[in-house]
Amino acid sequence: MNILESHRVLSVLDDTVDGLRLVSYITPEVVAAADQLGGVLGQDVRDALLQHAAALSELPEDFKPCELLRSSSALLRVLKKSPGIEEALQSLEVDRSPAIMQLISYFDRHRADLHKQLITTVEEDATNRDHYAALADRREKAAASKLQLEHKLKTQRMEQAKQIGVLQVGCIDPIC
Repeated sequence: MNILESHRVLSVLDDTVDGLRLVSYITPEVVAAADQLGGVLGQDVRDALLQHAAALSELPEDFKPCELLRSSSALLRVLKKSPGIEEALQSLEVDRSPAIMQLISYFDRHRADLHKQLITTVEEDATNRDHYAALADRREKAAASKLQLEHKLKTQRMEQAKQIGVLQVGCIDPIC
């Protein structure tokens, strides 16, 4: 995947998260009070909410979620086009669903992980692997060198101990 495709994937994911954030404010209470919210949200949002409410009222009890796709998509398009709509929706102080808040949180984390994976190029990844391989190689060489030096030190100590033993045996004379 090239960098352009990576940015496109991230752009689509960002758009999805932004849409989820906006839709999370559209609770049953907001839909029910749509006709009174024109001053706060704007007339275009109010009209879209009323159309969505009408679509909801026409649904049978055992409806499939895809039956709401048209009105939900239209509502989302209007929400995205409205400047300052997120602040206006926040001012309503509605209790958003914990499930959708969890979903938004999941998408935020997923987006961050995906960003890291997609933006790291193959060359950077190879460079990182080479760097860590070089570090591991240096660590192994240092460990081998340490063992070699410890062995050399042990041998020197044994030689010194032998020399001290020879000196002590040679110096039995009390005058030494």
